[in-house]
Amino acid sequence: MRTLAELFPLATSETLIAQGSYTYRCNGELTDISEPWLRHRQADGSVVTRSSRSDGESFVLGAKYWCKAGVVFASLYWENASGVRTASYALGTGGLRWSADGSLPVSQACSPTTVFFPLMRIFSGDTLLAIMEQGGEATVLVPSIKTPEHAESLFAPLFSERCVEQVTTDVYHYRGGEYDDAACYQLGADGLLQRYEWQQSPAQLWVVELVQSS
Repeated sequence: MRTLAELFPLATSETLIAQGSYTYRCNGELTDISEPWLRHRQADGSVVTRSSRSDGESFVLGAKYWCKAGVVFASLYWENASGVRTASYALGTGGLRWSADGSLPVSQACSPTTVFFPLMRIFSGDTLLAIMEQGGEATVLVPSIKTPEHAESLFAPLFSERCVEQVTTDVYHYRGGEYDDAACYQLGADGLLQRYEWQQSPAQLWVVELVQSS
């Protein structure tokens, strides 16, 4: 499986400003899944964030995210035994443009207040806080990874209504989409996700934690 640096190579002009990694536990047991992330400043002053999620053997998911001139961009990558799938997203006031595997972009209208979540945990805090800025409810756009075995639907845009409830100063409940039973998020003072809990089923409790950040 490719590493984060191999998925999204760095430009020589980029300067590292932050980095970290998330671990995944299922029912208290540490899994092989890891999710490193890197945040760099580009020569023009904009910030680009890269992250990947992999168990080291069977799959790798990656995302690169940046913003320029009021438009947010993302490059997405998926690889498993069945092959590789890539996609690109551009979301601005004019709507969404996206493409998969280098195909011609498809345009889609959407609300200018749509919140974009590029799949990785490093983007969770920004997503929750953006929903809170809209009164705790918003339309959220997520590239689909529900059925990665079906290449034609992988990374297709999914829109759903999500809501966020602030429970304490740093703890939030997230509902909507696949989180109907309320995922619990703990954010740091900087808005960075520190811990995430999701009861996927009666037999599966997932805990994701930030284990290193600098």
